[in-house]
Amino acid sequence: MESPICLLPSSRFIDGKRCIRSCASNLALPILRRGTSLLVAYNSCMLQVYWLVIDVSERQLQDRIQEFIRQFGLLNDEQTPCGRPLSTSQAHALQILGRVGVATQRELAARLNLDESTVSRLVDRLVRRGWVDRAIDEENRRQSRLALTASGCAALDDVRTASVAKFQMIWEQIPSDKRGQVLDALDVLISAIGKDTNSDASKADRPTGTE
Repeated sequence: MESPICLLPSSRFIDGKRCIRSCASNLALPILRRGTSLLVAYNSCMLQVYWLVIDVSERQLQDRIQEFIRQFGLLNDEQTPCGRPLSTSQAHALQILGRVGVATQRELAARLNLDESTVSRLVDRLVRRGWVDRAIDEENRRQSRLALTASGCAALDDVRTASVAKFQMIWEQIPSDKRGQVLDALDVLISAIGKDTNSDASKADRPTGTE
């Protein structure tokens, strides 16, 4: 069964029935399914609406992800969601280097799912803060090898401690009988996002004129 589709991004309940308010015509329409039609009387004219544009379920997914981003604090470039004074991308870079020990800038970019120019600027900031040591790779002098300094290890420990406390608090707020569902839903979402990202990348690599 297909999901309902609606006319505008916003919707509300009118007379107990979920309707879509059209700002242009001031017309309230019930949600339709794709391929159905509806006769609507407006200004003494009969308008036939065949199908509407925005999928309700897709809009709900968008709204929830955007709200999660805001509530979790991912829009704050000055601190992590757990309250430490560095950006989320810097914290993730520290975590990856703490896990792998040494990595090239290209390897770090791949693990962060960021382009190399963005990671280059990120590494510059970490080096300036004294958290990362950047040395020329003797086997390939065109690339650098990155590793945490002692100060970087201390910063990582601080982030890890705060992160554990943050996620423990969130975990305790989830009803125990819903925790498995939350993890399963996140796995499905991560997989879907990964497939979409890979699809975009393959399209970008495809020669012009093959679509």
